This record gives sequence, C-alpha cells and structure tokens, in this order.
Amino acid sequence: MNDRDLAPCVAVVGPARSGKTTLLHLLDAALQHHPDQPLAYVVKGNPDGTGRYLFHAPALREPLKPRVKGRWTSHTVETVCAWIANTRRRLELVLLDFGGKHARANPRMLRCCSHYIVVSRRFETSAGERRDGMPSWEAVCGECGLQRVARVRSRLRGQPRAVETLAGLECRFRSNAGAPGDPTNRKVVRAIVARLLALRRKRAKLPYFDLRLGRRWKVCDLPGLAGKLPALRARVRSGGAITLGGLATPIWAYACAMHRILDENPAARIAVYDPKVPGAFVRIPGRLEPERGGLPRRCLRVTWEKQPRRAVLDLKVVTRDRFLPMDAAVALASAPLPRQPLPPAPLIVVTGAGPIWLHLAYSRWARQAGAQRLAVWDANMTRDVVVWERKPLPGYNDVPGSRPKRSARKKQLSQKA
Repeated sequence: MNDRDLAPCVAVVGPARSGKTTLLHLLDAALQHHPDQPLAYVVKGNPDGTGRYLFHAPALREPLKPRVKGRWTSHTVETVCAWIANTRRRLELVLLDFGGKHARANPRMLRCCSHYIVVSRRFETSAGERRDGMPSWEAVCGECGLQRVARVRSRLRGQPRAVETLAGLECRFRSNAGAPGDPTNRKVVRAIVARLLALRRKRAKLPYFDLRLGRRWKVCDLPGLAGKLPALRARVRSGGAITLGGLATPIWAYACAMHRILDENPAARIAVYDPKVPGAFVRIPGRLEPERGGLPRRCLRVTWEKQPRRAVLDLKVVTRDRFLPMDAAVALASAPLPRQPLPPAPLIVVTGAGPIWLHLAYSRWARQAGAQRLAVWDANMTRDVVVWERKPLPGYNDVPGSRPKRSARKKQLSQKA
C-alpha cells in the first residue's frame, strides 16, 4: 500500500498536565458520534494506562493506576509503531495519544505519523518553557516531517476559541472543562474535528456486523441490541462466520451481541474486528485449551475474586508495559484458565483492562462452564452490566423478529400436528 493510501495519523503532543488527555477524549467522542461515522481510532502511544473511563469516571484514575499503568520496555515502541501501521492501513483517521516527555524513542513513533496537534500550558519558569513548551514539540514534529493541524493553548480561565490564521488553526482550550456534556470547549472541538475529517481517507464499508450507533450505547439498548437484533439473527441463520465490529462500542455491547449469536447457534464461528492486530480479525475460540501453549501466564493472569452473590473473573495483563504481545490474538485459544473452577455464584462478572476479544473469549468460556448469568464490569459507569442469562433478559422476546416464547412454540406445534 502506498503512503497516499494510508489514513492520516495525527499525534497529539505536548508537555504533561497540558490537557492532552481531556482534548483527546473530547475529540474521540465527537468523531465516534459524528453523523458521518468516520472510521477513527485513538492509539495509545504510551504505557500510562489512560482509557475512556477517565473521561466518564475520573475518580478511578488513582484506584486503577496500579492495574493499568505500565513501564516502557524494549518492545513498547515496536508495539506502538505496529499499531499505528496497522490502523493506518485499515481505517480512515488515526489519533496517537502521545506521552508528555521528550525522549529518544519519540522520533521513531512520530515518523509513523503524518500530522500533529500540539497542546501547551503555561510554565512557571522560562527554563521550563524552553525545555517543554510548544516550540520544543513543534521542532521535534517538524524534524520528523509531520504537518501541523492545530496549535492549542491550554488555560484554566478565559473563553475558548478557534481562529484561522495564516499559520493555521490557533485555539485556546479550557483544560478544566472536560466533563461529558460540558459545552465549554465545543467550538474548539468542532473546529479541530472539521480539520481532521478533511484529512480522512474514505474506505469501503468494512466486512463486519457494525455495532456503532452514532451515539453512546445505553444499558436499556441491550435486549434488542438497539434495534440491531433482527439483522444479527438473520446473519446467524444465513450461515458462515460472523465478525463483530464498531469502534468505541463498549465491551458489554460486544459481549451481549456474541451471546445473542450463541443463543441462535452455540457452535457459531465468531470473530472481532481489531484494526491494531495482524490480520485485523480475531477469532473467539469455541474452547480455551491452555495446554496447547502460546499465551503464557507470564503475560496474562486470570483469577477469581469471590464476593457475596457474585464472582469476578479478573483478567490482568502482567507484562511490564501492560501491553499483550502482538501474537496474543493469534494464540487466544491457548489463553490460561483460572486455577479454580467456575464458582457456583448467581452472577459471573468478567473484568480487566484488556482488549474486547479477550473479554469475549472468557465470557464464552464461562457460559460453557455453566454460568447462569454473565456480566461485564464497566469502568465508565462503575457498575456490572448483565449481558446474558439462561433465562432471557426482560424484553428479549418482545423484539421484532425474535423467536416465539416457549408457550407459543408449543401452540404452533400442536396446531401443525
């Protein structure tokens, strides 16, 4: 693939505590809920453990830090560069969540990008400004051949604004106004999103069952999969493998969709679209067979935490940088099992800071092992979200195209007889 066929990758750079994470969350939300539904994705360019939950539940930053925050290793940069390369080949627009320190490894990652947005803050000393201020980041990006999308000056006071100048888009951004629904920075975000969408490389529709809604998923969407259940059932009945996709769709929506497929066909071949990994399509195995080897326990630790009326299956990535190896998706069928069998709890909850396909593999395993109800713990809402139970969720049979209730089936059969 030629460079001109690659999606643009925009690195969001700048010093620590400058508001980069806040800006990225706002840009990500605006892109994922945009009417054009661009195939846009934020690549984590550092092992600091940032995630979407920080946007919705910032109080979890410190409690979850020991679980998700990693350290740089000799393989971290290589992994990030591979993620950038893979997503640029498959998507329309990529953002890189870049670290806030100047480091020797930075140019290697920046050379994988095409553009940059620089975010700055005020410094207490002129020495700090010279070392970490906006000009220092622009110099590095310029040396790596990146084109500027916007300059963003982060402030705690003042009215946000976005102005077109001869030098490009100049913005003032309120870093302390990043809560969901806060309109303070709306004009700035819209101006930057317009610039980003002008760069995108439009792709043909990707070959997966798209779970995107153009808005945030709600728990009340699950019984009918927000109106997508009849189409999903039709896809299952037509035969063949089914791939689930949809950027920024929560894990619990994916898990619920997978279990709806298994309700129709327990032996269904299911995959998840992940643009970061080699091949992009990750098969959810029908069985987990750790004896085959391939995904060692030194990368992933799976344990039970028993609590009143629930048992939590904790998936913990234990590599130094908290990134799974690049071949983990291929070796998913050999993922380790917990040392103890499935507890006889009324609710089994799967949790952990891992990719969607990892969660789905263990949710499918727990179903096969005899779980009665399955849930996903959602950090954004800090609650369990039930995704499947042996007795259908309320409203499941009220969805158009659903199978008739058992009593109705018996009546139909008796009439045929």
